[in-house]
Amino acid sequence: MTNYVLIFTIVYLHSSGAVYDVMVLTRAASIGAFVMWLMVFSWMRLFAHTSFYVMMITEALYDIRYFLFMILLCVCMFGNAMLILDDKQISMSEESGEQYEMLVPVQTWWRFVDAMINQYMIGLGTIDYSTYLSNKALGLLWFYMILATIIT
Repeated sequence: MTNYVLIFTIVYLHSSGAVYDVMVLTRAASIGAFVMWLMVFSWMRLFAHTSFYVMMITEALYDIRYFLFMILLCVCMFGNAMLILDDKQISMSEESGEQYEMLVPVQTWWRFVDAMINQYMIGLGTIDYSTYLSNKALGLLWFYMILATIIT
């Protein structure tokens, strides 16, 4: 599988013969390096001393799949609630001409992605509440942020 990813990346970059932007080449090199290190991790199963640890990590990741699904549901739950409360804030800032700060550009479904990223960052402990300070439902937003910090 990993060999196919590397071959596809190389063939894709060289097939058209066009000159690529440095950013495209940097991303392709990053994907290639990541896949190669993933292959090295997989090859550690061949050695007796490291095969136990590789199997332990893969089994642990397999065993926590339901927990990861529940965490994803919690992130979506709080992200959607914050998005609904913040939706009015975006329309108010557009009417007044103020600049609204988002992690990703304002587009139709990117606002949902931004809310999920925000909730993930809250789960990591990086709470940025500066965009919510002028919201009318500040108490409810604080309740959601504290509960999201505890649960996620």
